[in-house]
Amino acid sequence: MNELIKLANSKVANFDMTDWTLMKTAIMLVGVLIGCTFSKECKKLKPIIVVTWLWCFAYMMIRMFSEQQCCED
Repeated sequence: MNELIKLANSKVANFDMTDWTLMKTAIMLVGVLIGCTFSKECKKLKPIIVVTWLWCFAYMMIRMFSEQQCCED
């Protein structure tokens, strides 16, 4: 677990503004999804929010843990 945290910290050190924006968006969308659970009006938007969150999360995981970036270090 400690090695995974060190790897993540080394990858985060190379983030640019786009990466930070997508990470903040993904974190914010988790809060929106939690809020949508209790609102009937928001349930119509929930599939769009989930797809957007999945895209942001997948991009961040690929950006952090892809083999291509691991080989560049």
